[in-house]
Amino acid sequence: MSRSQRGLSFFGALILFAIIAGGGYFGYQWYMARDDAPTCKNDFTACMRMCRRLSSESAEAEKCQAGCEGDIAACERKLNER
Repeated sequence: MSRSQRGLSFFGALILFAIIAGGGYFGYQWYMARDDAPTCKNDFTACMRMCRRLSSESAEAEKCQAGCEGDIAACERKLNER
């Protein structure tokens, strides 16, 4: 019973598609991230996102957001000194 296989099997095609999709995703992330220069506003936005994800209580969220605002003020002062 010799059976010859022609082309990719369904499973092989799925693996190939996953590799291409993963490569495309990481290539897109690399291409988009290289244009963003680190700025105070980008850091502030990232800090606020982290606060929203991590804190579920109102007081804790306010404390985290106040820390972010203090960080952005320090960052802007540092940039103005240059």
